Amino acid sequence: MYSLDAGQGRLRVQCDLTIFQAAQLWQAFGEALEQARALEVDLAGVGEFDSAGLQLLLMLRQAAIAGGRGLRLSNPGAAVVETLALVGASGLLDEVPPAPGSDLQ
Repeated sequence: MYSLDAGQGRLRVQCDLTIFQAAQLWQAFGEALEQARALEVDLAGVGEFDSAGLQLLLMLRQAAIAGGRGLRLSNPGAAVVETLALVGASGLLDEVPPAPGSDLQ
């Protein structure tokens, strides 16, 4: 479903991001974000992507900003790119840098 390389701050998603996975993935995403000053979420393994997946990524972005952590969504597949474009949320793929002067490890 996903794998975390905490040393690299990279979470690889290897499943659909739909309503069926959202609750379980939110917990994993939150834990991964807490472990890294900056987190890269590799979306290459995402097949299906729906509004619950969009909400999950929006909540992750909001948590990163609130916590002063960096976030990068990488390798989005066609389903992710098309859905974000459809709802006018392509900016979600823009990187969130860690807060300046942050002492997060």
